[in-house]
Amino acid sequence: MKHLTKKSIALAVPLILSTQGFAQEKPYFGVDYFAGNFTQSNADISPDGLRIKVGSDLHKYLALEVHFATTGEEEQEVTGGAKWDIKLDYLYGTYARGQFPLGNNRGSIYAIAGYSTFSFSSDSSSSALGNESVEEDASESGGSIGLGMDYAVYNNWLVNLDYTSYLNKDGYELNAFNIGVKYQLD
Repeated sequence: MKHLTKKSIALAVPLILSTQGFAQEKPYFGVDYFAGNFTQSNADISPDGLRIKVGSDLHKYLALEVHFATTGEEEQEVTGGAKWDIKLDYLYGTYARGQFPLGNNRGSIYAIAGYSTFSFSSDSSSSALGNESVEEDASESGGSIGLGMDYAVYNNWLVNLDYTSYLNKDGYELNAFNIGVKYQLD
């Protein structure tokens, strides 16, 4: 019986703690303009598009969030006159967000750290390539960090801006400045 009681307590404590944690959760979602900069050995493009952010404040100093972004095509001319259409097909990642509330809880400054994956596609049908259509894809993953700020403008609506380095390794660098709106659920 003594063993059963210890086992019950050991199972109940995490359940109680997680219930209290869920009671403090404040989910949110946001839509941002994504102004990126992608650099690879012989390419440097500035794709812009849309980023969707979904997360939840677990505590007033900690949140977890997920990002998803995609962009339109950008044309780039490279050596030999070849023209390439390059597109960020997708970017997604998960992040922990440390945040510090500003006066009167009207907003916060924050830092994020996490892991991102992205995929670029490119194609060219230039005469410099012999009128052949050439397609290439690149995918990478790695650690991400960023800094930002939220500010409440009306009820549960906030404006936010941030700068995030999604990847910086092995000749790939993807950074983005994002500005948008966020809605905090009660």
